[in-house]
Amino acid sequence: MRREALRRTKGCGMPSVAELSVGAAADAAPRARHFVTSLLVDQTPEAAEDAGLIVTELVTNAALHGTAPVLVRVSRLEGRVRVEVEDGGQSLPVIPVQSNDAMTGRGLRLVAALAQTWGVQRADSGRKTVWAELPQDRATVPAEEPAAIDVDAFLAGWHDDDPVEQTFRVRLGAVPTDLLLEAKAHIDNVVREARLAQAAADVADGAHEAVALDVETLAAVTRAFASARDQIKRQALAAAAGGHAETTLVLTQPASAADAGERYLAALDRADQYARSAQILTLEAPPVHKVFRRWYVQALVDQIRARAAGQTPPAPRTFLQVLAEQMSVVSGLQDAADRLELLQTVAADLTAASTVEQIAAVVIGKASEVLGALAGRVLLLDGDVLRSVVPDGTSDPTGLQYAVVPMDADLPGPRVVRTRRPLLLRNRAQLAEQFPGLADLYDSDRTLHAAPLIIGDHVLGVLSFTFATGGRLDPDTQARFVRALADALAQALERALALQQAHAANERLAYVADASVALSANLDVDATVATVGDLLVPRLADWCVVQVLQEGDLATVGITHADPDALRWAQRMSALSPVDLAAPAGPANVLRTGVSELYPDVSDELLARSAGSAELLAVLRQVGMVSAVVAPMVGRHGILGTLTLTYAESGRRYSSQDLPFVEDVARRAALALETAQLLRRQAALLAAITDGGAPG
Repeated sequence: MRREALRRTKGCGMPSVAELSVGAAADAAPRARHFVTSLLVDQTPEAAEDAGLIVTELVTNAALHGTAPVLVRVSRLEGRVRVEVEDGGQSLPVIPVQSNDAMTGRGLRLVAALAQTWGVQRADSGRKTVWAELPQDRATVPAEEPAAIDVDAFLAGWHDDDPVEQTFRVRLGAVPTDLLLEAKAHIDNVVREARLAQAAADVADGAHEAVALDVETLAAVTRAFASARDQIKRQALAAAAGGHAETTLVLTQPASAADAGERYLAALDRADQYARSAQILTLEAPPVHKVFRRWYVQALVDQIRARAAGQTPPAPRTFLQVLAEQMSVVSGLQDAADRLELLQTVAADLTAASTVEQIAAVVIGKASEVLGALAGRVLLLDGDVLRSVVPDGTSDPTGLQYAVVPMDADLPGPRVVRTRRPLLLRNRAQLAEQFPGLADLYDSDRTLHAAPLIIGDHVLGVLSFTFATGGRLDPDTQARFVRALADALAQALERALALQQAHAANERLAYVADASVALSANLDVDATVATVGDLLVPRLADWCVVQVLQEGDLATVGITHADPDALRWAQRMSALSPVDLAAPAGPANVLRTGVSELYPDVSDELLARSAGSAELLAVLRQVGMVSAVVAPMVGRHGILGTLTLTYAESGRRYSSQDLPFVEDVARRAALALETAQLLRRQAALLAAITDGGAPG
């Protein structure tokens, strides 16, 4: 209830005293200010104004940090006015370090600037009183700076009716002073806003249900754990005043502080939730503040509970240790976020890539751009070899040298495919130790990563990168990025390969339809041979060679190529280079065995083995073939000859999936050629009969 001018005392030369009880309501400060200024109407306007400002700040502090009721007293002294504010809290006021981020802490600076002197004293009732004296004339120079408050003496003289609770001394260790002051300022902001919000709710009689913090939370933050907060605050201010970068925290707290500390943490977590949802103006506590408060409160709780139970308390971890652990966690989260960002960027770029080559180029390019990879390669499994999709011949010396890698080779790629496990070689020494053949591969020290491209139980190939040692990412972080890229690449490649296979199947169906029509339209042997070549080049081959068994020799009856000059040269060379029917590979071997031969990669050794003569070997080398397939042309009565398809300048390659299709084409060509040959013989027989002669 309100009590204005409850007591005016005179006698024994004592000045009059006016008192007002303002409680802790939202209008406490303006009521106190009006009360003081109305009493000092006979003073100078400046003195009344200064007294009003002082009482406003002191009542606000009492409302935020003390307990009701709050009493305001005004005394007239000789040449000066004394203003007192009494409350039931035991938290002593201090002038904090100045901060542009804090919403509190400026009031006492204002009091100190306006008052001639000020201080704190214990009231007879066991409560505390903050007082300030100011001259009636503002021009009066303050007599002296107020002496520092003797906190220990003040608390030693404190008496209350509550039973004395045993206290425990807890040493927490060193904490950066700036951090303590920043955390203190942030919590003060929360407390201030919470108390103001609660006061507004009280005035509105509960009409504002959106008040950010409830009474229980307020009590937990501002009262139940106030003693610990106050000790930390004072130690931090003392360290800052002494210019110390660190504050060694030593707290003396009762056993009840353990439960209060846990409620305090819960309250601050609740405040952060309100801040994230914009229900309060104060921003969410920075991460380092959260780490600090969880560390010191939990350490305090553990120490106090152990000592209260008569046990040896656990040695508290230092704040630096806890911060290092949190940094490790944050680093992992940042690592994951960076990987996610990279994958999102790669996924966005992959939408414009449709071929295997384009997809591989996107992944390698992003790894170089974002991660700083020196070189990268994608190798896809093709039968018993790994084939490079995008060899980087400029920065990676393995690009051209290892464009095709046999699966039985003792090299990183085949090992990764065989084991289905990523490989990390941290430097050239490890590379040389595990793969001696690669010891001199790189001129500078590098880290090598290789990760399998796996979809379900199927291994598509390998993704590999090299990084300069000592880069911004450590090898383990690089490995996580490479594995993430390998997963994304494998999925993209699976889609591309499926589309590629579907497109190839459609192409083959279209070709079969075209071939059936074209071959059935020709009944001449030469026209049939020419039709076969025209259908296959350049859609399914760079070179097409049709060879037919004639009088015990394998004669070349048709060669097709898109370049007329190259075609004429090949025809001349073919005429000069008969086929050796005893050759262990190539058309001669296919003619003998009836089994097709597939050469995904044509090496010079293979050419030499299958040519049979130096002349033919020279021709084959000049063609520059990189991949070939030879299929028997099987007719109704046996093998007529062979069909050889070759990829050269296009760089394309045949795979095992192409073999059944080529064999089908060869069979259709054989039937058409056989029909044409039969018609030629019948035409010759008919001509002989017509001429009156008898067939031989």
